[in-house]
Amino acid sequence: MNDREQIIRDGYLIRRNMIGKEQLEVLRAGAESMVRELKARVRRNPLPREPEGSYWDFSPQPRTGFEPFMEDPSVARMLEFVLGEQTYEFSNSLFNSARSVPGFFSIFQVLCNAEHMDYGPADWHRDINPVGYPPLDMVFEDLKANGPHYVQWNIALYDDNRLWVVPGSHLRRNTQQENAAVRDHPDRPLPGAVQADLKAGDGVTYIAPILHWGSRYGKDLRRTIHCGYRPSCGKYYRPHNLYVASAISTFEQAKTLPCLPPWALERVDRIQQDWSEERDVVEKVFRAILARDTLVFNALLAQLHPGEIGRMSTVVFLLKFLDKFVNLKKQSTIAGRKFHPESLVLRFSEDELSILQDRFSILDSKLQYDQERHEPLFQGMTSKYCFYERPQGFDVDEFVASWGGGA
Repeated sequence: MNDREQIIRDGYLIRRNMIGKEQLEVLRAGAESMVRELKARVRRNPLPREPEGSYWDFSPQPRTGFEPFMEDPSVARMLEFVLGEQTYEFSNSLFNSARSVPGFFSIFQVLCNAEHMDYGPADWHRDINPVGYPPLDMVFEDLKANGPHYVQWNIALYDDNRLWVVPGSHLRRNTQQENAAVRDHPDRPLPGAVQADLKAGDGVTYIAPILHWGSRYGKDLRRTIHCGYRPSCGKYYRPHNLYVASAISTFEQAKTLPCLPPWALERVDRIQQDWSEERDVVEKVFRAILARDTLVFNALLAQLHPGEIGRMSTVVFLLKFLDKFVNLKKQSTIAGRKFHPESLVLRFSEDELSILQDRFSILDSKLQYDQERHEPLFQGMTSKYCFYERPQGFDVDEFVASWGGGA
């Protein structure tokens, strides 16, 4: 069994000795540089009613961002690592894809530890909220047929055994036994769970819907790289706020960093081009829906999701992305930052977005219950949106036919 087959079967994969001893010291230095600067920033600018010392001292799992520190040479070594053979290229082999969008444009953080308190375990969960994700029955179908469309990594710079996972849970619903166990003993491993016991330099990659748990957050030193990858160039589309946010400029900034080697700069340039092309395809998909152009829509949807099985999950992702799109349009900024001129949010008028919402309205209604329901082990445990159930008798053809009643 190869690595791709194993992660499709189990939902996770541990890789030993991803980082050699010499490189480990370099990456630790980069992590400490990020931590040191972030501590200084949050202490200079505490949030209202925040305890003295800021969240950095009192959060169970403080974490750094990446973008503000890109120009630091020691941080650049971390950027180089997440573009390299052990991470970027290995993730591509799991996708069976030549290229991907790496985590520093979606998730790239260093998971750390609380310095003055000893916290207990987190909650068991899937990294899924039904408001922003298709029903999981659709996701399971897609994963089984096409493999992962996104993987996350925890790569330990110091020994880290906090993460537990339930193998195979990324392909099925919660069991009654699991729901009962988390209700009765939320601070214990679920039945069948295994511990990702990472030594310094080891990594674990996993598929987001898998049931997982942070078993304990204490004062032991933690510096664990947390990043994600997804295929680019329209292979199993997964939308990102980045299409509409100002973070497009991160690509442009990274391409100019003098402390990155030529191969890494070339890779960033290629990633930016792929991402720009996919952004254009997504715009054309929405414009085909506006024009009710069935032929163009189906052709472009096949670009975004080449596998015929599970293609409807991409349509639902487009709906979820549209909802974020509309909200951001109303805000006119994201996190106080202006949109990049190439952002998709600037390519559509409010009237066009309203029409698009109307085109998706029947699908949206079919993805909802009559009233809010509760389901354990999701990030959002109460929702009107279906946790598992896909719309019966409503696939791509029915979605296209539903445009006929639109504005």
